[in-house]
Formats: sequence, structure tokens, C-alpha cells
Amino acid sequence: MPFHSRSNLFVLLALPLSQHNGNTQNKSLNLANNLLSELPDSICCMVQLEVVNLSYNKLKIFPQQLSQCSKLRVIEVSYNQLETFPADLALQLNNLESFVVDGNPAAVSSPPSAKRQKVGKDWGELF
Repeated sequence: MPFHSRSNLFVLLALPLSQHNGNTQNKSLNLANNLLSELPDSICCMVQLEVVNLSYNKLKIFPQQLSQCSKLRVIEVSYNQLETFPADLALQLNNLESFVVDGNPAAVSSPPSAKRQKVGKDWGELF
């Protein structure tokens, strides 16, 4: 597994394919606070995924694979390096309730209502 030590903490640089292969029934995935710059294409195999937290990573391009996870309700991609967001994401993901993008270059030019939609729960309750 590729990892990097940051202040005596280990963070992921990449998500190994074997990490989620065969485990397609997970409803939540928390990969926050790593150094991920992309997700593997096979993430779309997680057909039961409802909540994904990718905040505080190094993503520059929104992971389009997530648009294939039709049950997603919550996407957290705050504090990455995202410059654009898919305009049709809400059309592709009918269950999407919350899309949190604070702290990205693209968020600066987005209207406040597009920056954050919140559900009535804290992240700790969702995972």
C-alpha cells in the first residue's frame, strides 16, 4: 500500500484496488486527510455507497467515477484542489442530498447555495 509519513501519521497516497475489491456493499467510505490525487476507476463497483468523504486530499479533478454510484446521498470534497465540478452531478445522482466543496479554488466562484447543502447530521453520525 503506498503511504507517506506526515508528522508520525501515515496517510494514503493512492487507494489500492484490492482495498475495496470484493467489498462492494459498504455504505460509507471515509478517505479524508490523506494525499490522494485520484481514485481508482473501480470505485464505481461500490454500488451500495451512500456517503463518501474525500476532504483534505490533493484531488485536482472531480472523481467522475462517483457519478456511477447511484445511491450516493452525501459527497464531501472540501479542501482539495478542485477547479471545476460536474454541472450535471445532481441529474446523475438522484439521491444526492449534500455536496460539500468548501476550500477548493472552484468554490470561490460558486454561489454560496452551490457551495454547500447540508443534511441534518454531522459527519460523525454518518460514518
